[in-house]
Amino acid sequence: MPVAYATLPGMKERLDIDASDTTHDTELTNCGAYGDDIIDHILAPHTSVPLSSPPTLILEIANDVGALEFQRRRGSVDRETDVFAEAKKRLDLYIRRYFKPGEGVLKRSGTAEEVY
Repeated sequence: MPVAYATLPGMKERLDIDASDTTHDTELTNCGAYGDDIIDHILAPHTSVPLSSPPTLILEIANDVGALEFQRRRGSVDRETDVFAEAKKRLDLYIRRYFKPGEGVLKRSGTAEEVY
């Protein structure tokens, strides 16, 4: 079973939804899966996906993207917001920092948390 990067608690925190409120759990789960798919699509040319032990930065991006997609679907953000582009901007920083160009190999220096 694939590793989920986005979590209900992580997305709910960003959306200021109480952790005990299950009203939107199905929709949030779908939005989180959408965000996970975007991340895997962007990382696939550089490494095997899904990541078996995703670093904290990837988990944070996934929760942000899942929450943004939830807002986009509900019209809470501009309908023109490109969730893929938002994820790609942040993941490109991660890729430049941790992957060697053309080799698809993780660099060994630093940690993901140092990107931001």
